[in-house]
Amino acid sequence: MTKTRFQWFTGCFGFAQIPVGLLAIALWSWAPAPVGARSETTEPPPIPAPESSEMAPDPLLPNPPEDGVLPPERRQSLELALDRLNAEALAQLAAGNGKEAFKLWNRELRLRRYLGPIAEVQALSRVGAIAWQQEELTQVEIVETRLEAIHQEFCPGGQLCDLALLRELGGAFEQVRSRDLAIRVYSKLLGNARQREDIEEIKVNLEKIGRLQVENLDYRAAAPYYEELLVHATARDDREAQIGYIERLIFVYAQGRDRERAIVMRQQLIAHYLNVQDLRKVPQLKVAVGVDSQLLGKLPEAIDNYRQAYTMAWSLQQFQVAREALQQLADLYYSLEKVNEALQVYEAMLVVDRRATNLYGLMESFDRIGQIQRDRGAYPEALAAFQSALELARRLDAPTDRFSRQIEEIVRQSAE
Repeated sequence: MTKTRFQWFTGCFGFAQIPVGLLAIALWSWAPAPVGARSETTEPPPIPAPESSEMAPDPLLPNPPEDGVLPPERRQSLELALDRLNAEALAQLAAGNGKEAFKLWNRELRLRRYLGPIAEVQALSRVGAIAWQQEELTQVEIVETRLEAIHQEFCPGGQLCDLALLRELGGAFEQVRSRDLAIRVYSKLLGNARQREDIEEIKVNLEKIGRLQVENLDYRAAAPYYEELLVHATARDDREAQIGYIERLIFVYAQGRDRERAIVMRQQLIAHYLNVQDLRKVPQLKVAVGVDSQLLGKLPEAIDNYRQAYTMAWSLQQFQVAREALQQLADLYYSLEKVNEALQVYEAMLVVDRRATNLYGLMESFDRIGQIQRDRGAYPEALAAFQSALELARRLDAPTDRFSRQIEEIVRQSAE
């Protein structure tokens, strides 16, 4: 028979022997305050707090202190016992007994509270990470709920609590993928670091928040943090860090469709590579600048960047990049109804494809030339291009129907 959620919970924490009515009252008083709006049907079962005198004593702590705080002489023995409990849980998990393992871990977590909030959060972080890896989502929710309760208890409202506890909470929230809560914690730490003018701590928290915003796919929210990190790197003339942050900003701007700023960052990167004579990365960057410029309607700038990218890529024998630049340029010319210019670019693509021994690229280039010449009514030129494409398709063992149909159609039209 399937256990109810209440029965599972009592068994999980070893309360099966407590009368149901008494346990229900105790759980009601122990439950941490909910964070945010949660429905009663989806709220995970809370971990009971140690403060209640109704809790059955644990053999590892038969006489729990009334104030919930262990004196130093009793802490060490409990810590050692809980470490052994953790080792036992790990052994159970390795043996495939996940249910028993998490039952032991929940017992450990309940007792860790007597060692103080930092020790408890560290244990919650460890168990939460394992629960996430094992896809034990109910256990993840239990850990997350307890972490939220600790955050509320020790850092009520907008107040700042112990910095060491905040750092542990931020890392623990990350372990259970509660990124928004982690961002909230790191934002508190960032604000405190600003007040103390602790530059290193500022950078650490800027990095964490920026990364978490990217993981949340909120690229626009991530950008200001990397912009500030770039300012810090520039102030200390750290070129390596500057390049790293510029690259991150290019990524977040591109993902956030902020093309203007993406262009600015790429141009800075191009200037750097030109300055240090590291030219191999420049052609691809210029293609990207061309694409963004085109999407922004800045067509002369787009054409100029495509041409520069092609010329530099050819000189560096980066034939794939050279072809990409020519493809973008040809498509742009064709969209502008500059057919002659488009044809010239496709002819250049044939040269690049031959130089790179790119037979598939050659086939596609001949196909495109044939289509343009056919649309212009230049049937002999179109026929020659499609025949070349057909021959390459046969060599590549690729489908030939489309080329055969084009040749037949052109022959028919020429005969009319």
